[in-house]
Amino acid sequence: MSFRFYFPNFTSARIGKTVKRVFINRIRRTAGGIFRFYRDGFREMTVGRMLWAVILLKLFILFAVLKLFFFPDFLARFGDRAQRSDYVLEQLTTINQ
Repeated sequence: MSFRFYFPNFTSARIGKTVKRVFINRIRRTAGGIFRFYRDGFREMTVGRMLWAVILLKLFILFAVLKLFFFPDFLARFGDRAQRSDYVLEQLTTINQ
């Protein structure tokens, strides 16, 4: 018995496209639901907005300000990429005593 015996109007190509379309629609619905969940949650926050502002300010301080003052660019003194790569290779492979 084949599939066509039970459903003579369908072909395997049509069934494949239908399954693919259903699967894609299910993914879109799920992704849309997740997006709406977070969107509505952020929209209804009162105290949370201030907390997110503090978190973003702390991240800015960590990544921008601290990098400028405490992490200088050691590779800027080299002219081209070959010299930079040689310096990095030397620093990674030599054993400090």
